[in-house]
Amino acid sequence: MAQRLSVLYNKKPCYDIVFQQSFDGLWEELAELGAADKRLCIVTDSTVDGLYAAQILKFLEGKCRKAVKYVFPAGEEHKNLDTVRDVYRFLIEEGFDRKDMLLALGGGVCGDLTGFVAATYLRGIDFVQIPTTLLAQVDSSIGGKTGVDFDSYKNMVGAFKMPRLVYMNLSVLKTLEERQFYSGFAEVMKSALIKDAPFYEWLIENMYEICERDLNTLEEMVIRTCSIKKMVVEKDPTEQGDRALLNLGHTIGHAIEKYKNFELYHGECVALGTVAAAYISWKKEMLSMEEFYEIRDMFVPFYLPISVDDIDPQEILKLTKSDKKMEAGTIKFILLKKIGKAVIDRTVTDEEILAVLKKYGISGQEVTLWGTGKPLREFLWSEEMADASVYIMEHVDFKDTYTPGSKDIRNCHINIGTGKEITIAQLADKIVKEVGYQGKLTFDATKPDGTMRKLTDVSKLHSLGWQHKIDIEEGVHRMYQWYLS
Repeated sequence: MAQRLSVLYNKKPCYDIVFQQSFDGLWEELAELGAADKRLCIVTDSTVDGLYAAQILKFLEGKCRKAVKYVFPAGEEHKNLDTVRDVYRFLIEEGFDRKDMLLALGGGVCGDLTGFVAATYLRGIDFVQIPTTLLAQVDSSIGGKTGVDFDSYKNMVGAFKMPRLVYMNLSVLKTLEERQFYSGFAEVMKSALIKDAPFYEWLIENMYEICERDLNTLEEMVIRTCSIKKMVVEKDPTEQGDRALLNLGHTIGHAIEKYKNFELYHGECVALGTVAAAYISWKKEMLSMEEFYEIRDMFVPFYLPISVDDIDPQEILKLTKSDKKMEAGTIKFILLKKIGKAVIDRTVTDEEILAVLKKYGISGQEVTLWGTGKPLREFLWSEEMADASVYIMEHVDFKDTYTPGSKDIRNCHINIGTGKEITIAQLADKIVKEVGYQGKLTFDATKPDGTMRKLTDVSKLHSLGWQHKIDIEEGVHRMYQWYLS
């Protein structure tokens, strides 16, 4: 049986969010909305068209007055008024009137665009959200915000238009392209950070199940995220107050998204913006240092960026000020008072924005590392740690770990390592050469160095017959090749 949430508008039931694990129940839901007497148009992009459009059309054939589809080219660059005009023309040619219905089949771009068309075609026509990406399911399909980009300004033209239904087939997440999946997770994290600390802890506890896309885990994650957004949009449907909290990470995120010409996914930019907002929150003594670093590092297991390369901080600042979130010349920032508690802040200065961009933006001209670069470190290839452990278990007897005939048995542990060390600066230089970085490498001596030396004595391991084979140069090379793959 389908799970559902009922969303209120002005304290009255407006639409349901239906959670299924297939499309099998879609027609039944549409029929409840009177679809049998309507013309239905599936609006989708060129990617989703090949995946699900034929299946949905088959469900509709013979059940409604007319079922057609409109396909536009995939990509944020097509979420504009030109595409809107093309959809208008198609609907006019197909004879659609106010009593008919649009079905937005796809991700956030498709939902935003279709919703805007629905809000403006004949002064309003019903539409249904059928989100097929994690980002769309947990964020953009809910709440009635629609819009398109204008001259590369993201969502600058839009309207509020509530859907009649949001139908989610959660099984599509199992096969969703990896980068798209993790991009959507950024919005999940955002929701937990602004309103639900226990949910944030749940995400940490279920990290592996989420990454493995366990369907039951994903279902709970999506429902809990949607419940947060439902609560917020019911309280503030037209973004006059608390709904702005949903924009955590979006202020700087949108600017980076535009600066990078939409080469980065929306969720990736939200992750970057959230790290920036958390950093500013720490510097304003709202978050502790430990909370900031925990938030930052939580994005890493989900392959989301926490820094961005080759940016111009001044240009990002300029783009931030051209965002629709500006009010009376002041940037409306969403900051974190604590995990699970976001606040609206209008006091963030240009200097604070530039400081965070400098810290978390890796420019093409310079990378700054903490400390002097002098501390010595020993590095062991991870697979060789496993190899050494297996070797010891298979070939070493306890008696081999201490001096024969000794009555006082001690120091029978075995250190695993290389016995070699290099400075942090030397390691950084090897990475620079491996990746071909042409910029300047600098060290910030005002930041702590940490322990100056960490080196294991591996003489016992060597005497037992095992030595490492992969030196640091080979390890850096392998790691970079893995990253590129």
